[in-house]
Amino acid sequence: MRWRPVRLAGPPRLKALLVCWGLAATGVIAGGAPPASAAEAAALARDAATPARAAGAQGLQWDFGARLHYDYARFEGVYSRDGGRHDTGYLRRASVDAMLSWRQWSAAVELETDSTRKTSVDSAWLRFMFTPPDARDSRAEVRAGRIDPDVGLEQATSSNWLWGIERSAIWDLAPDVADSLEGVGLRADGHGIHWQASAGLYDKRDHSALALRAAWVPLREPRSLLHLGASFAATSSWRDDGRIRSRLAVRGVSEHDAGRRSTLAPAAADAQAFGPDAVWVAELAWRHADWSVQSEVLARRIEGHGAQPERQARGAYVLIGWALSGDARRYDIRRARIGAPEGASSAWGSLETFYRLDRLEVEGERGATVHTVGLSWQAKRYLRLMLNWHRARSEDANALGQKGGSGMAARVQATL
Repeated sequence: MRWRPVRLAGPPRLKALLVCWGLAATGVIAGGAPPASAAEAAALARDAATPARAAGAQGLQWDFGARLHYDYARFEGVYSRDGGRHDTGYLRRASVDAMLSWRQWSAAVELETDSTRKTSVDSAWLRFMFTPPDARDSRAEVRAGRIDPDVGLEQATSSNWLWGIERSAIWDLAPDVADSLEGVGLRADGHGIHWQASAGLYDKRDHSALALRAAWVPLREPRSLLHLGASFAATSSWRDDGRIRSRLAVRGVSEHDAGRRSTLAPAAADAQAFGPDAVWVAELAWRHADWSVQSEVLARRIEGHGAQPERQARGAYVLIGWALSGDARRYDIRRARIGAPEGASSAWGSLETFYRLDRLEVEGERGATVHTVGLSWQAKRYLRLMLNWHRARSEDANALGQKGGSGMAARVQATL
């Protein structure tokens, strides 16, 4: 079969959207087609986010994938500057990625466009696996390039397969801890039948960082799972004004002029009054049949300089999920993360609902609580529709003195 190049006219954002939609549509049309091989079928069963793969001569393989997240949000009360109800629709992300593998070597790149109309290299790395690629019980590898640090269960989980449209609000307490910030890094990963561990050093443009994570999975069966994990991250040569603020789980407040974030800790007069910092995260995930429980606790300590005292922030969330269609979530031991519902490949797809409680606070400053209820329907593994309702209360009131507010978010997601 011959492939002919296609040239797309228009701005970069339009090109990315057209490519992403085209690849996603191709996947939906071909959704019933069987995988290329038995090995690929097994790989898809382990992780629904595995991209398409083709084998070439002498063991050369290529993978490609694409995703599109388009969101709509509505919010009012403490979420808005004037307390009124506002709504907005926006492109959350559109990306395409490709990977080339030969024996124990792999190279990959991912391009992403978001609501800012900026297209950037989200990740690009070269990997060497110390164990054979087809090893099942254990694997060790090292990667170099633009790589996100491995910190926390929700951060390790792909944004395609989160329970909620956005991750828990507790990550606003340490917003850059699991982001490469367009820098480069060196990261090592390893896993066995019941464990996973990673360690990485990163150069994040204006500072360096260290990230460590380990997970133990004493129970890992088709319908049951127990995941216990911990992460640690620290920075050096970092300076900041110490401001901490949160969207309270509604990303749309950053996409509308009337939206506002709650400031949990004000900025210091000195723009370099704080830093470096350290972050600790504890992880728990439990699943039995149709029910899932997930929780993480985060603590961050930011050093102060001169007369500036240090700042401590804490956050935790508890999530309870129910698979109405009886489809358990997949688990990927290679990255110690949650995957797509097992029924995502069935004729009717899968239906899920969840409730999440977020609590975050900065010692001596302010705190906030967010309640989120969500519903999602996954059609095969290519199309997902999601709806989240939010109710929040923040100690940082808006201009009208309102401390409570509500929000709603919806997402149309296409992946390949």
